[in-house]
Amino acid sequence: MSARIAVYVLKALGAAVLFFGRALVFNWDAPRIGRQIGNLRYGPDPSHRMDVYVPRGDPPYPILVFVHGGGWITGSKEAYARICRSFAARGYLVFCPTYRLAPRAKYPAGLQDTGAAVRWIYDHAWAFGGLRSTIFLAGDSAGAHLSCWYATALAKPELLAEAAVDRPVPRQSVRGLLLFYGVYDVRQAVDARFPFVRSLARCLLGDDPELAARRAAAVSPICHVAPGAPPMLLCAGEPDLLHPQSIALAEVLRRHGVPHRLLIFDRRRFPAAHHAFLNFYFLRCARIAMHEAVQFMDGLRA
Repeated sequence: MSARIAVYVLKALGAAVLFFGRALVFNWDAPRIGRQIGNLRYGPDPSHRMDVYVPRGDPPYPILVFVHGGGWITGSKEAYARICRSFAARGYLVFCPTYRLAPRAKYPAGLQDTGAAVRWIYDHAWAFGGLRSTIFLAGDSAGAHLSCWYATALAKPELLAEAAVDRPVPRQSVRGLLLFYGVYDVRQAVDARFPFVRSLARCLLGDDPELAARRAAAVSPICHVAPGAPPMLLCAGEPDLLHPQSIALAEVLRRHGVPHRLLIFDRRRFPAAHHAFLNFYFLRCARIAMHEAVQFMDGLRA
């Protein structure tokens, strides 16, 4: 199967999973919150939309930006409503943006859109009671990659310039990251046994092999970790073939003295901790991961 055909098969499968998942599994019995605001525009493209989840209680609220996954080619903010409402129910003002997807959108669209969304949130959070000095970035899979890249790139203006990310937020406003089963070293990910990972990376980086190789290092957060990076929670399951990426990033964070927590669900006790387990809230690993994520943020809010 050619790479292009494989990508469009994956997009079709992803759309089907999202449709039935939203309807039957992902968002069932979501917690009650203050209010939900849908489809706010943060940029000119039709993909530049975000949903906002406002907690109960009085503002100001700490802010959580949750970037959805989907291998850079698919994904939907609507599939994360329950996850976002769960964080909002614990007192966080949650924003869930969409972004331009490959292969229609070319490099570095996803990076640009992540930066634009975070900047819009920083500029407008006051209107929703948000405390813009206390921002947490989060994401799963490709969303974890985009969030982590943006956070590490804040310390390297040349990376932001290469991706044409304008007006980055102040580095100190990002208090921490919640990263679920992400890709942090794109160079190594292409050799993983994860299904179709080479095709997905090609969508992210482009078709030219030499150019893609240079871009792979630029978009790999593991290459850009520096002392002073925000604390990170890294979570993945051993059944997920990408879980070594989380372990490798944790080691780099350790060497640079960056506070972090590595939560790996072992295969024997958590056989269902596959990629995307966070969407299946009835799994024990998903409940533990959400609890640990809230505890992690609560410890950094002061």
